[in-house]
Amino acid sequence: MKEYFPVFLHLRGEKCLVVGGGEVATRKVKSLLAAMARVTIVSPQCSGQLQELEKRQLVQLIREEYREAHLQGAFLVIAASDKGEVNQQVQKDCLSRSLLVNVADDPRAGNFFVPAVVSRGPFSLAISTEGRSPAFARRLREELEKQFGPEYGEYLEVLGDLREQVKARLKEPALRSRLFQEMAGKPWFDYFQNHPRRQFMEKVEARIRQYSSSTHE
Repeated sequence: MKEYFPVFLHLRGEKCLVVGGGEVATRKVKSLLAAMARVTIVSPQCSGQLQELEKRQLVQLIREEYREAHLQGAFLVIAASDKGEVNQQVQKDCLSRSLLVNVADDPRAGNFFVPAVVSRGPFSLAISTEGRSPAFARRLREELEKQFGPEYGEYLEVLGDLREQVKARLKEPALRSRLFQEMAGKPWFDYFQNHPRRQFMEKVEARIRQYSSSTHE
């Protein structure tokens, strides 16, 4: 029986706290910044990369030992200190406040995991072993990165751009749904990969006209 509910969080503009300033904390900070979060770091010492991010005003760096008061206003917290006792205290404080907390050196101690992710623009695959083997999750990610190239993200970008156009031109929801399902299929994706963009868009236009004309028959 599964204990966890998979979810993608929208972190744009949310305050996220990272406790720790070493290599692990640096990786976590970069991931949060990629999600457009507002990142605060609490640690007496920080890596050169984190100091550089502070200089560029991309993060707030608090050079102090962790205190519970640092949790004020946080939406999500990552305990990534090199000191296990600090991470334990962060976990305890966060859970008492019902905050989302991930403990880097003991994933099952928190209430969420940071999965291994294959990212291709808007296309993402998240892999979790529920904290049992992060190394195995990383190996699977490396295999999937070879399988799913940048063309997947590129195709999703095109589908996203076409979505509003199709909605404006096909008023019947059933027809729109049929076309969306068709374009999500492998034949369309293969055509996209193997033909110039102009040719692909001509095919799309012809198909939209076919669907549109069927409403007037």
